[in-house]
Amino acid sequence: AAGIGWVRFDMNWFQFEPAKGQFDWTIADRFVGTADALGLGIFVTVAYTPEWAVGHPCDDGAEDSGDHCLNAVPANPGDWTDFVAAAVARYGDRVRHWGMWNEPNLDHFFQGTRDEYVNEILIPGSQTVHSVCPDCLVLGPELANLREVHWDAEEGDCFEIGCSFNGWNHSLMRILQDAGDHIDIITHHKYTDPADLWWYEVLDGEWILIQIMWGAKEITDEHAPGKPVWLTEFGWHSQPWGEYSDEYAAEQLTAIYDGMCRVSAGDYEGPY
Repeated sequence: AAGIGWVRFDMNWFQFEPAKGQFDWTIADRFVGTADALGLGIFVTVAYTPEWAVGHPCDDGAEDSGDHCLNAVPANPGDWTDFVAAAVARYGDRVRHWGMWNEPNLDHFFQGTRDEYVNEILIPGSQTVHSVCPDCLVLGPELANLREVHWDAEEGDCFEIGCSFNGWNHSLMRILQDAGDHIDIITHHKYTDPADLWWYEVLDGEWILIQIMWGAKEITDEHAPGKPVWLTEFGWHSQPWGEYSDEYAAEQLTAIYDGMCRVSAGDYEGPY
């Protein structure tokens, strides 16, 4: 009734394969079946390591996220691809869009390095998806749009007013250079900024006298030209726990969608 055409589902590996080779698809079956019956597109994000696949002691209840299981690099990449293969085999007739992890540049979601993400998660996961379902699409790398992140925080050019092109910028560039052929749709997350700057920063980057951050579209156009970009998370944390009122969040959401229409039509003009 709201005009929503797509839904996203977290295919949590630890949840659906709680023991090696033992799958519990109950929740996923219900979700995918309902969404498919309603005619909704489904975007599945596959992520998060079960304890049995970590290879060293871990505890998802630990205070320190560095001791968690779900964000650990799987000890055996074959365990990861076995799960991806099982999920795609079960749902590939109804789910065509498969994301390889969520915000891996944040260490509370993925403790590994960028190279470990590329070589042990993204590339083998993508190859598995395409092997099981040749017409399915792989999405990624689903980075958080943050400067100070787990990966590449010290990269970039630094000046008196700050550092440019570091953090997620550098990570996205390197991932597309190293594994762009294994991603069909580039996905990205961006929060908080007001709508009058939000689209401009996504498209053309951030400027303070000089350009201090590239936009996701700029990076994609240079390193993966022609590939679509999906913004799969954005929003404003509203009260009572967030800093924004419901009214402000609603205004911003409306403005974001208005901007999307103008971007799609090719007549968007930024604030600068």
